[in-house]
Amino acid sequence: MRCGVSLLVPWRHCAPEVACASATALAEVRRSRGRYDGAMSSVQINGDQGGHTRSATVPPGTLVFTAGAAPIDADGQTVHPGDVSRQARQCMINLQAALEETGTGLGDVAKVTVFVAERLQVDLVVAWDAVTEAFGDHKPAGSLLGVSVLAYDDQLVEIEAVAVVPAS
Repeated sequence: MRCGVSLLVPWRHCAPEVACASATALAEVRRSRGRYDGAMSSVQINGDQGGHTRSATVPPGTLVFTAGAAPIDADGQTVHPGDVSRQARQCMINLQAALEETGTGLGDVAKVTVFVAERLQVDLVVAWDAVTEAFGDHKPAGSLLGVSVLAYDDQLVEIEAVAVVPAS
């Protein structure tokens, strides 16, 4: 499935040579640098305002930055043209797959950004509702943006996230 690329960044000592594309490479960086104790806690959600989280706090450690998850299938074709809700759900499925490749999941997301290529505010809310439904009780900090166009034909939604690698 084409979900984009995830980048693991140990941000406490963020230097270009420590940006890693795989968990194996990250483990090697940790061993060679000797700076990481591996201690991580879960994402702390701050200021939940009735479903809207103002911020999330994470301890120093490894962050996962995903590329935008698009509503595409295994063949790279946009699914559900014209349906913001179903496209948002497909984006969340693709985002979850990308996160799982890094050893994280939706519960490890500290920040989510949702892009919606529609002119009506109600369509942004429809996308947001699908995203928050996928997260369940977990409420990462989030941004919802209306944009004029996205990368694929008939694409209305794109979702990217920043997650925290859980403690091992």
